[in-house]
Amino acid sequence: MLAVACDITSPEGRDAVFSVPGGPGKDFDIVVTNAGGRPR
Repeated sequence: MLAVACDITSPEGRDAVFSVPGGPGKDFDIVVTNAGGRPR
């Protein structure tokens, strides 16, 4: 398992996730993201 701390809602964050060293790039089976919940 690899973990990347980033803002998945931004283009830079998505680039960070899909280019993490040792990661599958864009050849993956499952991606789990946590972009938080609804605003309070």
